[in-house]
Amino acid sequence: MKRWSAGPWVLAVMALLESACGTARGGGGGGLLPDAGDPTDAPTSLDGAQPADVAAHEELPQAMDSGTAPDASMPTDVPTTPADVPTPPMDVPVVHTVTMASLADPAAPGHPSPGTVVTLADIDLVALSPRVLISGPGTTGTCAYALWVGTSAGGDFSGVEVFETVRVGPTDGGAAACFAPGVHGVIPEVIAIGDAIGTLRGRADDYCASGMVCPAGAARELNLDGGLGTLVLSGGSRAVPPPALVSITDINGTGATPAPRDLALQNTLVRVQGAVMQAAPTALNHDDMVITTTAGGPGIPVAVARYIGVGCQRTALAALPAGSSVGEVTGVLEFTFGAWLIQPRQASDLPAIVCGDGGTGG
Repeated sequence: MKRWSAGPWVLAVMALLESACGTARGGGGGGLLPDAGDPTDAPTSLDGAQPADVAAHEELPQAMDSGTAPDASMPTDVPTTPADVPTPPMDVPVVHTVTMASLADPAAPGHPSPGTVVTLADIDLVALSPRVLISGPGTTGTCAYALWVGTSAGGDFSGVEVFETVRVGPTDGGAAACFAPGVHGVIPEVIAIGDAIGTLRGRADDYCASGMVCPAGAARELNLDGGLGTLVLSGGSRAVPPPALVSITDINGTGATPAPRDLALQNTLVRVQGAVMQAAPTALNHDDMVITTTAGGPGIPVAVARYIGVGCQRTALAALPAGSSVGEVTGVLEFTFGAWLIQPRQASDLPAIVCGDGGTGG
């Protein structure tokens, strides 16, 4: 078969066309790909959007030297995000490592501001209380728990309240629903006074109830909600620090005015000796009794609630007249609803109030 060959006039026309095309590209036959300084050769962003300096209607150059427009199936020289590149997580908070002292003391260097996620660096963390039910489940089906954690060394600014909420259901099944087997969050379902804690992480907060006046630094807590909390028992037990012996006037601050030792001892163990009951616990005063050490002197509330054996002791205290001796009172000093109060952890924290149920009543 005879092959077609171009005549001299055809060759001349082709030469003229090649010269014209070279001039249109800037001379020198550089091809259709832009050089490294051309902003239109920038890659797209990770989410596929075009860079800010590329107009939305502007066509990116194609990776070919062709006079015809490419079809949609042809690859371009604009790189896309590889499928195996993970998307970076969003809103991951920075976790700060702090000591218990810097967490609890508002004047300490490195004191974390509310909302900061922290891990405690102390190697002698210990449970000062069992897990305590604060409220719930109510109609929202949410149980709120607290646990007080301190250091074995004890002293000022050595404790914190650990707080979390757990959903148990949409209706109010009574407090028993919050203690049903298997109902727990980060705080273990069964944790005892003296249990050694290896890891504790949460969000530093200063809880102030709506409508309350709270001094700066009061009601410090470590919130475990939001998927950020961690509490790991290290196994075994540690020494629980001895309670600080205090007078009523050391710790009975109210409103915006703390007493001299309130901030330093909040969330730690305190003990009042020779206590006299000014007011018995009743439902009207939220099961708080008020104690003092002198007739008619200033008092401080004691929460006769939220510990094993409390039902029997509350009944016994309610039967006593005002002015009765209640002996020694031990518990955690906490700030709640505008005042400091003492929260006993077990029946033995009120040793003078002896019950017949062996400490099993609620």
